[in-house]
Amino acid sequence: MEKGVKIRSANKRDTRELVSLHTELSDYLRRYSKVYKSGENTSQAFYKFLRNNLKNPKVKILVAEYHRKVIGFYIGEIETVTALYVTKQMGFLHDGYLLAEYRGMKIGKKLFETLMNWFREHRIKYVEVVVDKNNRIGVDAWKKFGFIESQKVMRIKI
Repeated sequence: MEKGVKIRSANKRDTRELVSLHTELSDYLRRYSKVYKSGENTSQAFYKFLRNNLKNPKVKILVAEYHRKVIGFYIGEIETVTALYVTKQMGFLHDGYLLAEYRGMKIGKKLFETLMNWFREHRIKYVEVVVDKNNRIGVDAWKKFGFIESQKVMRIKI
């Protein structure tokens, strides 16, 4: 990992940079499908999400910081699942993004490992992530971290 990169929990002061990174993520995903909103159309909702969840004990928002600049983030959440599952709660990786110029430096891996440790501390046995099938960077990254395909999400426009 790049020397000088710090992985830590997000705080209120990170909000502007997190919204900016999430805007980039939204615009990136929009290239794959018009089902995704543009970053411009998600920024207000994401700001509200941050305001409501930065101190939520069931949500972990991690940032990667380099020279006082937030260069990436991961969001994990513990959710209660239906009775179909062998466990009552599961971990979900909702969003993750790292600025392109910092990819390949094992920063994403460190964010991931830190989030997995948080899930383990909360006795979570399973973690899921949803990734757009056309997002090869995302699919390949999650596979590299050990995720396997376990469900297919199907969609129809009506």
